[in-house]
Amino acid sequence: MTQLDIIFRSCTKDNPLGPPSRYIQSPKRDLTITCLKSVIASMEMWNSRDHHQDLDWHMTLHLLEDQSPEEDREEMRRILANSKIDYVWHDIFAGSQPRSMSVAWEYCYNLPGEMLYILDDDYLHKPIAMTELVIAYTNITCFLQSDAVLSSCDHHCYYKPSDVVPGIVLLGHQCHWKSTNATTNSVLISKPVFRKYRYLYDMIAMYDGGRNGISEITTINRAYSQVPAFHPLPSISAHVSWPDTAIPFFDHNAIWDMYQDPK
Repeated sequence: MTQLDIIFRSCTKDNPLGPPSRYIQSPKRDLTITCLKSVIASMEMWNSRDHHQDLDWHMTLHLLEDQSPEEDREEMRRILANSKIDYVWHDIFAGSQPRSMSVAWEYCYNLPGEMLYILDDDYLHKPIAMTELVIAYTNITCFLQSDAVLSSCDHHCYYKPSDVVPGIVLLGHQCHWKSTNATTNSVLISKPVFRKYRYLYDMIAMYDGGRNGISEITTINRAYSQVPAFHPLPSISAHVSWPDTAIPFFDHNAIWDMYQDPK
């Protein structure tokens, strides 16, 4: 059995290093909780699958909670308690995004499982996302006969004229996967690869909004000259970030509405 540990760093307070507004205009509390619901729903779809029974992957959600208001913590606890997934609640008391990342990397490093899916709390997932990630990772690593890193998001920046790069396209489950030389730190990654490039993750944890020159380009993306990375076509998650960064061919409003409680 392959153990997949899903690391969800949550804080429902506004992040001073984050965007002042987003393309889904909703309070940070609602964003965090809706994205959490989307991850849970995607895990539940994997658990209830009637196909690919030969893929023996077990998923556990690790919610690393960083001092959200008590009413928000209670809501997240309620959602988890009513879910059909395995989960762990861990209070981290970090107080900032860089410190939160540092604590998360150490937590990931010490987990005994084989695979990690590291997530910020502003990634909205399609229900099929976890199933697609597992099957695509299996297919891609089998085809390449090597390890790989997968991003669940087809970021808008891949299509800027200055950033378009040639690559290969492989089959997943319900979408294609294109090679890339750039991801955020929210990726599916094996424990050996994470441990090998832990120093690059420690570097991205020093991010201060770009003022010190620290970014994905200068840190984690350097690993992709050695280990291939891929992103889905079309996207199976949306990074709900700056207003001009909406994900191509991803109906974020429909996915968002899917996880809202009935009025």
